[in-house]
Amino acid sequence: MFDIIKLGITPHTNSETVYSTQEALKENVDALNRYIQWMVYDDMDGADSDNILTVLRDGAFIVSRVCIYSLIQGCTAPQLREKSDKASLYYVEFFKEFGFFPGLFECASKDTAMFIFEKTLFEANSSLTEVAHNTSHNYKIMRLFSALYINHLDIICRSISRTRSSAACSESTTDLIVSRINSEILPEMRNVIQYSMSHTEKELEQYIAQKLIQ
Repeated sequence: MFDIIKLGITPHTNSETVYSTQEALKENVDALNRYIQWMVYDDMDGADSDNILTVLRDGAFIVSRVCIYSLIQGCTAPQLREKSDKASLYYVEFFKEFGFFPGLFECASKDTAMFIFEKTLFEANSSLTEVAHNTSHNYKIMRLFSALYINHLDIICRSISRTRSSAACSESTTDLIVSRINSEILPEMRNVIQYSMSHTEKELEQYIAQKLIQ
């Protein structure tokens, strides 16, 4: 299981929709962690487990976008989690249906993303809820933060794929992914969230951007 990111702040109630930067970042990490848990604990160590490593990033990107758009649209905490978890489960189901056929799932990735966005973000009339205030800066911070998580995830998946090709590798793919996310990604995310507590949004944006080019 993944470590839990704990913050020294008072969380919002279910009816509140104005998130602090720290809460928004934490919700994003939590949504991505839940998605990865559902992916890796479902037949991960089957004969084609390496194939999941190639699509794990795509699903994380989709889930992060659903989470970000839900945040800036003013969803309550339960609504946000419902939407991001629904996106995760749709992606898991698509992967279970098509993911073990190398190449097929990747070819349908754009259609998969659009289907998930339609089912989670769009209203019944196929329109997005209008955002009442300027959220461009919030979106940029969340996008950079998600990119930092996903880039680390991509590096981990590539490394594990190489490791599994070695006869000396005895750990399961699931154990490798979870242990490395706990030891490499989550400490980095905690550092960013802690930094956000004592710096301006502009400084935070620059801080994350700098980490992305390191």
